[in-house]
Amino acid sequence: MATLKKSSPYMIEFYRGVRIEFISLVSLFVFTLLLYNLSSMQFTNTAIDISMAGFGFLVFGNIGTFRLFTYKVGSRSYPKKVAFFFSLFSVSTSFYFLYLTFKIADGEYNIVQSLWV
Repeated sequence: MATLKKSSPYMIEFYRGVRIEFISLVSLFVFTLLLYNLSSMQFTNTAIDISMAGFGFLVFGNIGTFRLFTYKVGSRSYPKKVAFFFSLFSVSTSFYFLYLTFKIADGEYNIVQSLWV
């Protein structure tokens, strides 16, 4: 109801504060379901579930680094170059871990290897 602005002002403000996190969690849920359903492997005793749990932390870390572009302490804003390099590093490592997750889902790693990747 808060998305339709038919709730109390407190709930509307609360929803505005957690909107990005909510959208990220729902999209990660849908992505994980698609990964499980479209893969030909049976996911018993593998590290794909651990990987997707870790990927959620990476997504929220990326959101935090993107917020550095608008971060201010007093009247001084965070340096844009530093924020750019942090964001670039964070996104590139996220894509690398996503690539490894796809390789695990395709069955290119056995059980022991998938736990250590």
